[in-house]
Amino acid sequence: MEKCICQNALRTLFILCLSISAFAKGNTRHPATGERQINVKKVGLDFIENKGQWNPEARYKAEIPGGALFLTNQGFVYTYASPEDMAVLSDHDHGDKGHDEQMEDEATVERESQIEFGDC
Repeated sequence: MEKCICQNALRTLFILCLSISAFAKGNTRHPATGERQINVKKVGLDFIENKGQWNPEARYKAEIPGGALFLTNQGFVYTYASPEDMAVLSDHDHGDKGHDEQMEDEATVERESQIEFGDC
């Protein structure tokens, strides 16, 4: 049972990393020549070791589109913000007064998903 949980957690992490890397691929063509443009974006995640800059439970952090992925001794934590919430923040930062009341009602726009490995 515990081995199954570990395998499921690792499979979920692998699928998450694979889906993120799929977004980094470019399929664009040059507008004038029609030649395929070479995408030089790096595929993969760069993990940064925690040296006291985040929650002590986090061992490593990787920036991912829309959030961050933290590795802990027990599993991993994915923090993210929805595009709608980020748009509200962007409007608020640029002086759009219509969203002030909405911002006061929202305690946070960041969400978190946690997956634990169990006893692996």
